Amino acid sequence: MSMKKQAEKNKYGERIRDLREKMGLSQGNFADVAGVTARAQRNYEAGLRTPNIRYLESLAEVGRVDVGYILTGVMTNEFDMNEAKAFRWLAKSLGLDTGFQIAATTAFYRLSEVGFDNAALDSELDALLALYKVAVIDAQLLSGIIESVEKLAPSIDPRKKAGVVTLLYRSFRGAGRIDEKAVIEAVELTK
Repeated sequence: MSMKKQAEKNKYGERIRDLREKMGLSQGNFADVAGVTARAQRNYEAGLRTPNIRYLESLAEVGRVDVGYILTGVMTNEFDMNEAKAFRWLAKSLGLDTGFQIAATTAFYRLSEVGFDNAALDSELDALLALYKVAVIDAQLLSGIIESVEKLAPSIDPRKKAGVVTLLYRSFRGAGRIDEKAVIEAVELTK
């Protein structure tokens, strides 16, 4: 294995361990969240194994892990993981669907940055309602992701392509824009 590939594996492992520790989870608990064995989790964190699409997708599905950070090293969500976890639990307990949970968490995060005064709250609630009323799928974002993946890997296996597109869509949906570096990193993981 080339030194460059091993260095990349080590970076992914460090980022995964960093996120796990910020969440206050043991390797075993994090492995359960990710749907892998504790041994596989140790291998990811030690840089002995590169995270695959299924692993990253299961983390993105849980919604508590910043998959963009694992891929790029740039935090896309500085929102405290404990607050996010508590807020998602509350939204789920109230019976709110996943789309609304994501929208509400995003609004809460933005409010925490600007302060919780009445004007900001009214503005965020209006934005939240508008966000919730839009179509469940952002077709423009999805088609942009598909085009980017096809340009980088035109002969990619259809199952891998579906996994990459799903992972990237979930990662980019909150921001509403495509991070080309993350697309490149995700496609590289399929090779």
